[in-house]
Amino acid sequence: MYDVDAEGAICLEGKNGHSISTGSHGHYISTSSRSAVVPSVMQRLLGNHQNNLSSRKDQAGYTPLQIGAGLLVVALLVGLAVTEIGTMFTRQKVQSTLTMLAQINQSAADLCPNGDYGSGNGCNIDVGAIAKDGLSKTFTDTNQDQIISPFNSSVTIEPATTDQSNDSLTITVPGVTAGACESLATKHLGGDIISLSVNGTQGAQPAMTANEAEGACAASGKDSTTFTFVYVMKPGN
Repeated sequence: MYDVDAEGAICLEGKNGHSISTGSHGHYISTSSRSAVVPSVMQRLLGNHQNNLSSRKDQAGYTPLQIGAGLLVVALLVGLAVTEIGTMFTRQKVQSTLTMLAQINQSAADLCPNGDYGSGNGCNIDVGAIAKDGLSKTFTDTNQDQIISPFNSSVTIEPATTDQSNDSLTITVPGVTAGACESLATKHLGGDIISLSVNGTQGAQPAMTANEAEGACAASGKDSTTFTFVYVMKPGN
C-alpha cells in the first residue's frame, strides 16, 4: 500500500508496519518500523525532560559545601559584632566611672570646704551624704543611700590621711572587669586624685603607665575576673 502527498512524496507501508518514504524528487528518506521508532522517540523525549528537571533543581539549590561556607561567614560576622558591642559597653563604663569620680569630688568639696573629712571638728561626711548631695541618680540606689558604680558594685568612701589627719578620702570601686582594667587604670583624673592602686598594686603616678597597668591588671592571675580600684582623693587640691 502506498500514499502520495501534495508535494509528491511517496510512502509505502507494509503489513508489519514497515515503511519506506521518498521525498518529492524521488530521493530516499528513511525506512523504519513504527513499533520500534515510536517507543524509542518517547524514551528520548522523556529522558531529555528528566535531565532538564534535574538541571533546574541543581541550579535552584545549594550544595552542602556552599551552605557550610555561608554559615561560617555568618558566624564570623556575629562574633565580630558581639566583640564590637562588648568593647563599646566597656568604653562606656570606663567613661561613666570617670564621671562618677568627678561628681564625688565635687560633692565632697561642697559638703566639706575646710578639707577635714574626719569626725569631731571635721565634716564627717559619708557615702549617703555625698550620694544625696550632687550625684546623678545613675550612680546611686533608689533611696540614694549608696553609690553604685557603672560596674554594678557598691562604692565605699572613708577619710584618709595624706598630709594632715583626715585631709583626703579613700574611694574604693570594686568589680572592675578585666576588659576595662587597663583602660581605666591609665586614665588621667585631674589633680584631685593623688594615688591609685589596683588589687593592691600602686603606680608611681595616679594615672598608671601602660606597663604598670598591664602588670596590675594581671596581678591576681588568670582566675581573676574583676579588680578593685582604690583612689585617694583630695577634693579642692
